[in-house]
Amino acid sequence: MNVLLAEADTLFASDVVRLLNHHGIRVDIAANGSDALQMGRRDIYSCSVVNHQLPVIRGLTVIRNWRELGQHVPVLLLSDHDDWDDKSSGFEAGADDYLVKPFRPEELVFRIKALSRRARLQPSESMICGNLALSRFPESIKLDGRELTLTTFEFRVLSRLVVDAECPVPKQNLLEEFYGKHSSAASNALEVIIGRLRR
Repeated sequence: MNVLLAEADTLFASDVVRLLNHHGIRVDIAANGSDALQMGRRDIYSCSVVNHQLPVIRGLTVIRNWRELGQHVPVLLLSDHDDWDDKSSGFEAGADDYLVKPFRPEELVFRIKALSRRARLQPSESMICGNLALSRFPESIKLDGRELTLTTFEFRVLSRLVVDAECPVPKQNLLEEFYGKHSSAASNALEVIIGRLRR
């Protein structure tokens, strides 16, 4: 997985690079908005992490320009401010997610991986996994040609597992993605869902 990090704070950027490299994620750094704009035009990134307050060209302008150019790489916007105006302007510019500094390092990793997973399965795509055939629009899953009847939540969980079918998906990752901060109740509920899907 390749990630573009647009961040002017060199110390913070170095910490993020070490963190993501530890999780097997390669990182290219853009120290200002002009560099980020040019680098993001290349279709090689699974996700872009962009600081709101970039020098030369602001982060929101960078994101807006990418979207106008037809770039659909998922974007995680970083900000020092946790207020609605900043969030709404970020989403309106084309950001897919928003994270306020300071944050837990694990949360950054989870969000990047979640955004990258969602981008892999576009609305028009279908996927084959063994004897399972999955379609997002309309939502359907067939087993050996026979359509399965699943709840919306079961469909979401199974879709997630199909997207990452080549590697084990830790239970903690599923809890974070579908329940946020997990609780014992959420853990039990997820186990019930997985049990039904296995059957």
